[in-house]
Amino acid sequence: MAPAAVGTSLFLMFGLPLDTWIRLAVWLVIGLAIYAAYGRRHSRLPVSAERSARL
Repeated sequence: MAPAAVGTSLFLMFGLPLDTWIRLAVWLVIGLAIYAAYGRRHSRLPVSAERSARL
């Protein structure tokens, strides 16, 4: 059953128009940028000496 679902999903995805894929890529890049910026600012990892010298 699972291979049929994967095949159907791929069939539907490849039938989408190009502008839909472009919108997906743009929103993906925006989301990843927000995610990276949030993670960088709210990280609990130790701050390196170089970074603390700039602050």
